[in-house]
Amino acid sequence: MAEEGVNLDTHQADKKVWLVKFPPAVAKRLHELAAQPSPDGTGPSLGVVRRTQNSGERADEFRLELDAGAFPGIPANYAMRPNTGGGEDNAFTFCVDGESLAVDGRVGQRFDVGMLNNDEQQAPVDPQYRSLTRERKEKAATKTRVMQIIDDPRALSTRVLPQVTAQKRVVKNTDSKRMRMDRDALENMLFGLFERQPAWPFMQLEKETNQPVPWLKEVLSGIAAFNRSAGVNQSKWQLKKDFQLGGQT
Repeated sequence: MAEEGVNLDTHQADKKVWLVKFPPAVAKRLHELAAQPSPDGTGPSLGVVRRTQNSGERADEFRLELDAGAFPGIPANYAMRPNTGGGEDNAFTFCVDGESLAVDGRVGQRFDVGMLNNDEQQAPVDPQYRSLTRERKEKAATKTRVMQIIDDPRALSTRVLPQVTAQKRVVKNTDSKRMRMDRDALENMLFGLFERQPAWPFMQLEKETNQPVPWLKEVLSGIAAFNRSAGVNQSKWQLKKDFQLGGQT
């Protein structure tokens, strides 16, 4: 039996579009707004993109200012940094509506959106960014384990174990004395440390978090990468690009 094909509308294939990568909090809110029905089909105001044209060899600069009404509790000001990481030359974006498929346009420019770094700041740090940072640190400091008193006498045991007289060599194991944190709490603590400085040796992270080494490496590998390249941050851990808030090198 022959399979039915899908008609592809390519009328917009020559239109140039931007492919933009947003921080997780902004991307999540954009998906929520896209799912909300709009009576007139225009959608809400999301923000403004500002372009600064520079003279000479300096590239133009792009800034994104989000609408506070559409993005409550999320920082408003971001830098849009051109991504020249070698994407596909002939990349297209598509729009799916039910069973119809249409080309939105050809990708002409890629951007990575991130928080403004110290050189790009023209005003005090965004208060919403401070709020998110404070909330993350508070979550990291919250105890996730509690003790509970058991009233059921059946849960108690008075079994006596025989004494062991054989001598054995005692090996000091500091990991056995460390209480393993919840993954989310440890990730929040690590994010807070990377906000203090962008690169860390593993031994310093171990000292700061006081976590068992295998557990710390497992969680750390999910959000950070080990830098093997020569330079000031060689042999240190840095946040992966997906988790960087901006300005980290």
